[in-house]
Amino acid sequence: MKSLLVLLLLAASPGLACPTSADLKTGIVVEDDEEFKALYQIRDGQIQRTDFFDTEESWRSTLAFGTFWTKEEMLRGGIHQSDDDMTVTLVDKSAAFSRPSAHLTQTVETQLSFAAESPITETVTHSWAGVGSLSIGDCTFKSISGRIAYQSKGDTYLEIVEFLPALGITLIVGDSISGEKPILYPARKIYVLGDE
Repeated sequence: MKSLLVLLLLAASPGLACPTSADLKTGIVVEDDEEFKALYQIRDGQIQRTDFFDTEESWRSTLAFGTFWTKEEMLRGGIHQSDDDMTVTLVDKSAAFSRPSAHLTQTVETQLSFAAESPITETVTHSWAGVGSLSIGDCTFKSISGRIAYQSKGDTYLEIVEFLPALGITLIVGDSISGEKPILYPARKIYVLGDE
């Protein structure tokens, strides 16, 4: 009985529980090796990711399936800078973003519209591998590794990503530009906002 009580106390201790999809209401924070922070949160019924840099600037992206950008807003000191907004729409209106799944490859054409510039057309290819696992700190999640390639004007930008189905979010864990050697920045810490 005493050991059961100890187990219950440990299970109830703050900071020991790994985030779940229900925690998106409060917000899930992921930190990488560079101490870069991303906050995943449900706002206005959609998953948003806010990327915090070591400056006063941050970017808030609205995501479909926690993966595909549909809108990006710039914040400076927490204040929205509407002149720097970007909206992403599908060129083929009958197409749809697919939820990431093992061995799925999807290519879509998107149009990036900026508040102060002409729209840009971009080809986006999502390639997902098999199901594996990803450990972040003391938490281990089922994951699907992937690559998202953005091609525009002859250049390719590649994101190395991990989709966590249980949370419904995609982590960016590396990137490269036009065939350069990828830079990796794996997630090292994950927690519910306010539990740091």
